[in-house]
Amino acid sequence: GTVSQSYNDGNIRALSGTRVSMTVKANKMLENMTVHWSDSTSTECELEGDTGTFAFTVAGTLDYHIELADTLGIINSNPIEYRVTSLIDEEPVIAILSPVSNVTLPLSMSFPIIYRAFDDYGLSSAVLCFKLPFEEQSRKAVLKKGELGKAVEDGYVWDMSDLGLLPEDSIRFYLAVYDND
Repeated sequence: GTVSQSYNDGNIRALSGTRVSMTVKANKMLENMTVHWSDSTSTECELEGDTGTFAFTVAGTLDYHIELADTLGIINSNPIEYRVTSLIDEEPVIAILSPVSNVTLPLSMSFPIIYRAFDDYGLSSAVLCFKLPFEEQSRKAVLKKGELGKAVEDGYVWDMSDLGLLPEDSIRFYLAVYDND
């Protein structure tokens, strides 16, 4: 997404990999604008009159300041130090609340699964993954899809009547959740 700030705070908190574009407006016409990073690198800015622009990709936490020089060669003497803080997108987490142990399938050939899932930036889907004893490949069934929010607690009634199971067959299953990135 895009976030726009128009106040005098150059501190940035963003996920690693976020592309940031900044526009800086001075109170005088500028001859030069350079961003100096705490890793000893610098970025020359594009200038147009009293406005400079630059862009970068958040790759880690760094401090920076902007050195300005006006058309008379006067440089800002004590530039403000700002920080770019790189945030980490944590893996989503899911827990099966029920069943909590092995289940003997009832005559209805269905049983409820209750789960809770969380992600720091939001979930996009929950999936049931299972493998039938007579098949090589695992199967998947989408339980929920779309913008699910940061936390979800839900249930799913798994109807297994069309899976061709026989008495004594055993199925292992798990749930997986995916985040928005």
